[in-house]
Amino acid sequence: MVLLATGTTELTWGPEIATTLIHAPHIYLLIFAVSLPAQVLFGVASMTLAAVATTYSLGLAYFAATGVYLFGSAAVPIAVFLGMHLLFNDPSTSPRTEFGRILFGMLYGLGVMILFGLLEQAGAPTHYDKLLAVPILNLLIKGIDLLPRSTVLRHVDPAAVGTALSPRRRNLTYIAIWVVVFAIMHDQTRAQVALTRADQLFSDGETEVAIAQYRQLVRDEPDYALAYGNLGYALRSVGRPAEALVPLERAVDLEPDYAGALNNLGLALLEADRPRDAAESFREALRLQPGYPDSSHNLGEALFLDGQTEAAIAQYRELLRTAPDHAPAHNSLGFALLSMGSAGEALVPLRRAAELAPDNAEALNNLGYALISVGRADEALVPLQRAIEFDPDIAEVHHNAGLALVELDRLSEAAEAFRQALRLQPDYPDAQHDLGLALFRDGRTEAAIATYRELVRAAPDYAPGHNSLGYALLSVGLPAEAVPSLRRAAELDPDIAEVGNNLGLALILTAEFGEAIEPLQRAVLLQPDYAEAHYNLAHAFANLGEAGGAVGAFGAALRARPDYVAALRDLALLLATSPLMEVQDAGEAERLASQAAELTEWQDPAVLHVLARAYAAERRFDEAIRTAEAAARLVPDTTSTLAGQIEAHLRLYREGRVPAP
Repeated sequence: MVLLATGTTELTWGPEIATTLIHAPHIYLLIFAVSLPAQVLFGVASMTLAAVATTYSLGLAYFAATGVYLFGSAAVPIAVFLGMHLLFNDPSTSPRTEFGRILFGMLYGLGVMILFGLLEQAGAPTHYDKLLAVPILNLLIKGIDLLPRSTVLRHVDPAAVGTALSPRRRNLTYIAIWVVVFAIMHDQTRAQVALTRADQLFSDGETEVAIAQYRQLVRDEPDYALAYGNLGYALRSVGRPAEALVPLERAVDLEPDYAGALNNLGLALLEADRPRDAAESFREALRLQPGYPDSSHNLGEALFLDGQTEAAIAQYRELLRTAPDHAPAHNSLGFALLSMGSAGEALVPLRRAAELAPDNAEALNNLGYALISVGRADEALVPLQRAIEFDPDIAEVHHNAGLALVELDRLSEAAEAFRQALRLQPDYPDAQHDLGLALFRDGRTEAAIATYRELVRAAPDYAPGHNSLGYALLSVGLPAEAVPSLRRAAELDPDIAEVGNNLGLALILTAEFGEAIEPLQRAVLLQPDYAEAHYNLAHAFANLGEAGGAVGAFGAALRARPDYVAALRDLALLLATSPLMEVQDAGEAERLASQAAELTEWQDPAVLHVLARAYAAERRFDEAIRTAEAAARLVPDTTSTLAGQIEAHLRLYREGRVPAP
C-alpha cells in the first residue's frame, strides 16, 4: 500500500517479473507439477482449485457479457496462477474448515478480479491484484470459518459428503479433481497461452523470437485468426509488409469481422505501395467499427498516397468532426493542404497538431515548413528547433531548419544545418542541393560549384542539381561549361521554367541564338509572367535580326514586370536605333528610357546613355548632350567600353549627328 501511495512501485520490478514469467514454455504445467507435492503434504489443493476455477469461470462470464476478456485471454494470468499456488495457501494462515478453505479460494479468485479492475481504473500497476487480496482475506479467516455453519451454507458444505473418508483421502480427492480441472483448462487455453507468450515476447522487444512463436502457433492452430493477425502485425513492425500480407489476409478470411486485422492489412498494403487496395481495407474496418479513429485516419493516408488529395482532405475533416483532438489527423490534414500549395490554410491544423502533441517531431517539422512557405522563417525556427530537441536524428527537420536560415540570410548556419541533414542521411539530394545554394548565396561560389558537381555525380538524374550547377557556372562567366548541365536538366525535367530560361541564357552567351529560342519559348509557355525569360527571348530574337519578335518579347517582359529597368532600357535602345522603319519609334524610346532613368534615380550611366540616344534619334541634340555628359560623370572607370561609347557619341551629338545603329 505504501508503494502505491508514494508512486514508487517500480522499485519492486513487479510488472517485469509478472510479464516475463510467460516467456518460459509450459510454465503453467511446470507450476502445477511443482506445487502438487506441497498440496498433497499440506492439504491445500481445495484452496488452489477453488481460486483458479473461480477466476477462470468468472473470466468466461465476463467475456460472455462484454465480448472481451478481462485479462486479455481466457487463461488465468501466469502471475495470478503462480500466486494461487504460493501466496495465499499457507496452511498456518488458512481457514481450518474444509468448506472455509474452498470459500477462501473462491474469495481470493473473486478478489483478484475486483482488485484488477479497481487498480486499472485508478491507473495503478495491476500486478498488485494478486498481492492485496492476501492480507484482506487473512483478516477475514475467522469469519470465513464460521460461514459453513450458517443456515444457508451448511447444506452445501462438502464436508458433509463422504464423511467416511479420512482427511488424507479427502485431500487426494480434491487433488484428483484439481488435476482434471487443470487438464481441461490447460487444453482449452493452450492456444491463447501460446499467443500471450508470443505477444509478451513482442512487447519485450524480442520480435524475431515472437515471430517464430506466432508461426509455430498458426501451424498448430491453422484456424486461429488472432494469431495470424498478430503475426502480420509483428512482420509489419520489422519492415516486412510483403510477408505480413499473407497472414493478415488469412486472418480476415477466417474472421471477416476482424476490424483490427483489416486495419493492419490496410497498413501493410500501404507499405507495399498499394494505396487503392489499402483504402478498401480501411473502409471495411470502418464499416465494422464506424468510430475507429485510426482506420479513419489511415483511410485518409491511403487516399492521399493514391493521389486523391481532395478526398483525403475531406476524410481528415470528417474524422476531426468526431475526434477533434486526434493529433495525427490535424497533422495529416495540414500536410495535405501544404501539398496543394495552401500553406496559409495548413497552419491552422498544424498548429493544433503541435498543441495536442507538443513532443511530436513530425508535426513540429510540418508546422515549421508551412511557416517557411508563408514567408515567416523567423517563426518557423521555433517549432523546428523544438523538433530537433525531441528527435535530433530526423534529417528532414535539419533540412527545413536550413531553409529557414537561408531565408533569414543566416547562410553559415544554414550550411551547417544542411551538412547535419547529410550526416544523418547521406543520400539526401535536396539537402546537398540546398547546401550548394547556401554557399552560393554566401559568395562561396567555387565551394557551391564543387557541391553541385558532387551532387550530380551521386544523383545523375536529379534535375535541380544540374540546373543549379549550370547557373553557378554562368555566374562565374563559364557559359560553355554551363550548357551541358543545363541541357541535362532540361532533358530530366522539361517542365521547369527556370531550367528553360537558364539554358536559353547560356546559349545566348555562347552565341547559339537560334538554339536559345526553343527553351526560352518553353519557359514563357510554362510561366507566362516570367519576365526574365521574356527578356532573354527578346535578346535571342534581336541577335537573330528578328526585331519584331524582340519588340514583342520585351513588351511581354514589361507587362510581367512594369518596373523592369533592363527591359525598359534595351527596348528603348532597339526602338531608337533599329534600321527597320516599322520598328523605329524614337518617341516611345525616349518615354521608356525616361521611365528607366526615373526608376534608377538618374544614377545609372547605361540608362542615361540610351536616353541620350533616344533624344538624338528625335534630333534633340542639346538634351542628348546634357544626358550623355551626366552619364559620363557616373561611369566609375573612364577606360571602360561604356565610357568610350559615351565619349564617341558625345562628339557626334555636338556635331549634330546621330550615331549609327
